[in-house]
Amino acid sequence: MQLPYEDHQIAFLVLLPDKRDGLAALEAKLTSGLQAGRVKWETRDVTLYLPRFKLEPPMLPLGQKLKALGMTSAFNEPLRSANFERIAPRRADDYLYLTEAFHKTFLSLDERGTEAAAATAIHMMTMGIHEPAKPVEVRVDHPFLFAVQHRPSGASLFLGRVTDPR
Repeated sequence: MQLPYEDHQIAFLVLLPDKRDGLAALEAKLTSGLQAGRVKWETRDVTLYLPRFKLEPPMLPLGQKLKALGMTSAFNEPLRSANFERIAPRRADDYLYLTEAFHKTFLSLDERGTEAAAATAIHMMTMGIHEPAKPVEVRVDHPFLFAVQHRPSGASLFLGRVTDPR
């Protein structure tokens, strides 16, 4: 079942197996066409009973999985192979490398709609020895806005607000 949101650019899909224990079989039948949105949906009136739910799984460390997929040089494996010189100049004894990557998701569905978010964080280190700069103090102790922006185009991909940062 496809439930389009107001602008019809985004939809919520409900894929329900025919049998109560049929989830594995349904997953096995998933195609790239369905995942890419190339399925032709029939329009029907439906009385839908859909439970409210909230999913907030724990943060996932991705470093080992990314290395297993072949992304080893970003994690400086082998030693001195990381190259992030477009972020910071690289010298033989002073360069950035990844130490870990994390991913966190959240989804809440109720009668008012769907709220979803995902974030990925990368932890980087430097090989060089530097004199630490005196930190600038920033207290985010009142409401604020935040955005994830596609820098080349300036498009905001995710925009949000925090009204109570306690």
